[in-house]
Amino acid sequence: MIDLKDWLKLQEDGLEACSNKRYVQAEEAFLEALKLLQEQEKELGVDADLAIRQSIKEKHALSLNNLAATYQLQGKYGLALNEYIKSTDIYRKIRGENSLDFATSLHNLGMVYAAKKDFQQAEALFRRTLEIKEKLLSATHPDLQAIKENLERVLTQSGKRKKPTADY
Repeated sequence: MIDLKDWLKLQEDGLEACSNKRYVQAEEAFLEALKLLQEQEKELGVDADLAIRQSIKEKHALSLNNLAATYQLQGKYGLALNEYIKSTDIYRKIRGENSLDFATSLHNLGMVYAAKKDFQQAEALFRRTLEIKEKLLSATHPDLQAIKENLERVLTQSGKRKKPTADY
């Protein structure tokens, strides 16, 4: 059984390294955290308590998400997409497609597609994210505004919306 403190420490170390642009260190910490979780899953096996397995899956998804963000910050979009997709799949399985975690994962995927200038994919993901989060959050929640801004940016960049002109 892994010690949750070890996993948390690796997550904290990875986040701190990432915020200080020490991406290699961040990547190493998140990969080590994933390794701990994989070892835990092997130890538990299929007969483990459902709540424990779900908790490990949630931590796995979070670690994948953090690793993906690290790759994204470095412009390693292919690697970021792979990890975000894995994270999104886990959230789909454990939380369902109408959950905040799943919607946030979709938004993260959309951000990578936008960075890769795949505006069609980004638009679809932002629209789906907005649809889910509008059902779950208040109309004034800041997440909604951020998603709308990202969607508008993608629509402008793709030529579907004209850039606003300043009236002087």
